[in-house]
Amino acid sequence: MKEAVYQALQGIFTPEDVLLLNCLESYADLVDPQTHLWRLRDSEQPEARQQDIMQIQNSLVNIAHLLDYHMSGQDPLLWFEDHQSTPCFSFHIFASAIVSRHMQKPPNETLTNILILPGSRANLLAFKQERNPLLKQTLDQDFLVTKFRLIRDLEINPLLSRDLFNEQITTDPPEYRTSQLALF
Repeated sequence: MKEAVYQALQGIFTPEDVLLLNCLESYADLVDPQTHLWRLRDSEQPEARQQDIMQIQNSLVNIAHLLDYHMSGQDPLLWFEDHQSTPCFSFHIFASAIVSRHMQKPPNETLTNILILPGSRANLLAFKQERNPLLKQTLDQDFLVTKFRLIRDLEINPLLSRDLFNEQITTDPPEYRTSQLALF
């Protein structure tokens, strides 16, 4: 496995072992530690992830209706107060930890920009933040990062209010945890 990656990505493009391991753990399960065989999780198949993204979009629409926000757009999905031209929230939904498409352009005038990604990508994004101070600074200043499961939990919460939403949306940010696996 490692040799195949090293052959495909030579020279300055060869990833460090820790990066390779973080990527593998984000998308796959170690099937055989002896042979270092990894298998892509069923939930990581492109069709499954696309369905997850559509479900999260639907959840955000349902939550917006419940909390009496007006909406516009899809990527990002914007929530507005009545008769306001500046969005209260913008939601950017990702299947990966590649968030650079939002880092290269300034965030809109939204009060709160939220990046939403699968929980399996949270450790990879936190790893990237730890290694890239500019990414960390941009995310810390301009964005909240949350996981799919929090959006799903908020949608089914019978006590959900605007105050509870604002409180809960910050409760589960990505935090980097080092791996204990060896690639050799």
